[in-house]
Amino acid sequence: ALSIKGQVGTGRTCSPSRLEARCFVAAYDADAGAELGRTYTAAGADDPGGETWGSLPTARRVHVSPWGLPGSYDPDLNRVFWGIAVPLPYPRLVRRGTWDVGDRTPCELYSNSTLAMNADTGEIDWYYQYLPCDDWDQDFVQERTLIDTVVNPDPEAVRWINPTLRGTAEERKVVVVMGEPGGLFVNDRETGEFLWAAPLPYTSTERFVIRDIDVETGAVYINMDLVAKEVGQRFVICGHNVKSWWSWSYSPVTGLLYIPFNRSCLDQTANDQTISGASLRVSIAEPGLEDDGDLTEVRAIDISTGRERGRYSQRAPQRRLDARDGGQRRLLRRPPPPVSGLRRRDRSCALGDDSGQPDHRLSCDLRRRWPAVPDGAGRWRGESAEHLRARAGGTDGEQHARDVHAAVAISDRRLRPLRRPAPRRARR
Repeated sequence: ALSIKGQVGTGRTCSPSRLEARCFVAAYDADAGAELGRTYTAAGADDPGGETWGSLPTARRVHVSPWGLPGSYDPDLNRVFWGIAVPLPYPRLVRRGTWDVGDRTPCELYSNSTLAMNADTGEIDWYYQYLPCDDWDQDFVQERTLIDTVVNPDPEAVRWINPTLRGTAEERKVVVVMGEPGGLFVNDRETGEFLWAAPLPYTSTERFVIRDIDVETGAVYINMDLVAKEVGQRFVICGHNVKSWWSWSYSPVTGLLYIPFNRSCLDQTANDQTISGASLRVSIAEPGLEDDGDLTEVRAIDISTGRERGRYSQRAPQRRLDARDGGQRRLLRRPPPPVSGLRRRDRSCALGDDSGQPDHRLSCDLRRRWPAVPDGAGRWRGESAEHLRARAGGTDGEQHARDVHAAVAISDRRLRPLRRPAPRRARR
C-alpha cells in the first residue's frame, strides 16, 4: 500500500484463478477506511484505449492486475506511478482466439504498463506500455524508481536511444523500470516520453520478449518469433523471473543502479484446456548455462549513461537487493558457520571475511533459488568491505541456506567476492 495525503492507495491482485475482469487501483480514506475512488487497469470497451482489445468483451479483459510492488509518489508533480501486470489467459491465441492481434504498442491497454495518475483524482495523466499483448505472463509490476539525473545515454552501452537526446545531456525527472523478463526502461516522468532502453541482461534479442523499439515514438515491438500460433506449440523465452519483484537499489551518491539478475528462461507450451492457457510452463536455466554457468548476477549501471560500472556473478541464484547507507552498518565480525546445501564454488560467496572499513559492499543473499542483495552507497572504488552474516537453522545441528548474506567489495572494474577464512564446524 502507498499512504499519501490522508489516503491509502492499494493495488488489487484479481486472482487469475477467479478470472476477474477489469482490476483496479483503489484509494481509501486513511482514517475512516471508506473507498474514495478507483482507477481501472484494463480499458473497458467504452473507455479511452478500449479499442486496443479489439472486439473482446469488457468482461473478458481479465487480470491486468497491479498485484506487485506498490506505486511511487512524486510530491512535486502530485503524481503516483503504478505498474500493471499481464492479461489472461497468457497466450494471445487462447485469450483472443487468434495470435494475429498486433505486434506493437499500444495493445490491450493497460497491460504491462506504467500508469502515471493524479494523486488527488486517480485520473491517468499518461501511460507507457512496455510489452504489447503479452504472450507469456511477463509482468511489469516491479519498482517505479524516481530519479533526477542528467540523461546522457552512451550509444555503445544502450541499444535504444531517443534521437532528441543527442548532444543535450540535460537533467530530467525520470522513472526507471525493469520487468520480470528483464529490459531496462527510462522515461521522463513529467510527460511519459521514452528516453532510452536496453534489453538487459541480454545483448541479443533472439530469445528476448522484445524485438525492437521505435526510438522516435517509444513504441515497443513484441518478438513474434516466440508467439504461439497454434495450440501445443512450445517455445523457450528469455527471460523468466530475471527481475521479479525482488528489489534493486539506487545510490544517489554514486548515481548507480544495482540490479540483481537471474539467468533463467521460460519453457512454455500453449494449452487451451487450462485457465492460464499454458501447460507445460516451467522456469529453466538459460540455455548454455545449465551445467556450470553463473545463474545470478549483480550489475551496477550508471543510470545517466547506461554504462555498466561493475558486475558480480555466481552459480547460486539470489533473492533480493538491499541498499546500505554508505557502509555505516556493520555485519557480524565473527566468521560464520559453514552452510550445507551450497556447492564449493557457491560457498565462496557465502563465507567471507575481510578486515578494514565496511564502506563499500554488496551483500549476497543465497536463499533458495531466487535473487539477491547488495549495497552501494559510498564512492566507487576498491576499498575493503566487512564480511558477512550467516544464519543457520534446523534441528540436530542441521544447517540451511535459507538466510545467508555475503559481503562483496566494489572496484571500478568488477564486483569481487571477499577473501574467505577457513570454514568452522557448527556446534551441535
